[in-house]
Amino acid sequence: MPHVRRALAMLFSLLLLGQLGSLTIHREVSATSAQPFSLEGRGIWVHPSYFSPDPELGPSEIRETFALYKSLNINFILFLVKDPRSWVYYNSEINPVHPNYRWDPLNVSIREAHALGLEIHAWFCVFPEGISEMQDHGLLHERPDLAMVDIDGNRVPWACPAKEEVRDYEMSLILEVATRYDVDGIHLDYIRYPNSKVCYCDHCRSEFKKKHGFDPLDKPEDPLWISWKCSQVSRFVNETYTKIKRIRPELKLSAAVFRNPQGAVTSVHQDWRSWIVGGYIDFVAPMAYIESLQDFQESVENILSSVNWRVPVYVGIGLHKLPDAEALLDQVYVTRVWGAQGQVLFCCHHLKEEFTEALKNGPYSDSASPPHRDYEDEEESLVQGQARYEATLLTAERLEKTLKEMDRTLIITRIWAVAATLTAAACFLGLVLERRRRSP
Repeated sequence: MPHVRRALAMLFSLLLLGQLGSLTIHREVSATSAQPFSLEGRGIWVHPSYFSPDPELGPSEIRETFALYKSLNINFILFLVKDPRSWVYYNSEINPVHPNYRWDPLNVSIREAHALGLEIHAWFCVFPEGISEMQDHGLLHERPDLAMVDIDGNRVPWACPAKEEVRDYEMSLILEVATRYDVDGIHLDYIRYPNSKVCYCDHCRSEFKKKHGFDPLDKPEDPLWISWKCSQVSRFVNETYTKIKRIRPELKLSAAVFRNPQGAVTSVHQDWRSWIVGGYIDFVAPMAYIESLQDFQESVENILSSVNWRVPVYVGIGLHKLPDAEALLDQVYVTRVWGAQGQVLFCCHHLKEEFTEALKNGPYSDSASPPHRDYEDEEESLVQGQARYEATLLTAERLEKTLKEMDRTLIITRIWAVAATLTAAACFLGLVLERRRRSP
């Protein structure tokens, strides 16, 4: 059964990585898993608020922090340039810059990262323009009519991707960075709806009704409505890919995505598998922010089987969810056994000293190149990943067969034991009855 096989695969992954008794994986990479990882994406999400806004102190902190990442053999940085509250962290001529920063964090980060041989990808929180409340700046402050609307008719501080003005505005920020800054890629976050109860603005209802003949308010769970909303997000991703490749073909487009590809479609209308199949995303970072190792393993298996080795998968690990360094190492090694092409750590604020020491002395002790950097490296990494995934499943199937054989043997042994017990009991009872019969 599938759930049995998953459990056995988890058991095998723990065996392969070297420690079964306590279900804790050793820090050292075992000889069986160390060799392939010269090709591995090792990223980290970095927020400018981690650094001082002071124009003298902030740049020096960036320099020191990036030097630490280099010493950990991290090879790319996802640096926030637009946050969910409609602030940007670069010298934009379009959107308000965060008032605390009177210098250019993105420019400094690019300079310091490239000096160390690290990649910098510009991280955009695309559609939220306030998260939970309207802001006194930014797109929706100027154009509240562009906001999403919930099923009860209330405006939500997210920009509606079905509206051309929204797509044009968010795209203008991305292209501003792509043309003016020497970034290595564009990273899309919040590239989705906040939930399934939006967007019921007049525009969306009207456009959908023109195409499908009914008001989505009457059938909010209809698959056609869900698919239509997914297509609004996917169209923006496709347009972004096309436009940044025209500017600089070497730019990489990536996205932070929900870890459950099936659930993401219905819950936030993010059909990220279609982006992969359509060929307009270079790599994905599924946000598997889970403390439980078993749940993490099941999530990683589901992600990788869904992607089917078309693009690199760098599994997002939530440092804020993990109790200690051993838990971090367990998750890194599980991603390797199941065939992921790397990891992205969330985030800079939670990279504690015990985590850095564990990575430096364990899985990140040797340097690696991110597979997405070179086409041949990417192909090799995907082949290696698929081989590890299939080896894990194959071994799980063998374990399952062995355990079934053991079960049969155990059942026979127990039957004999029960039979022997019943026979002995019958003999004893017979002796007792015989004694009673003979007694005067």
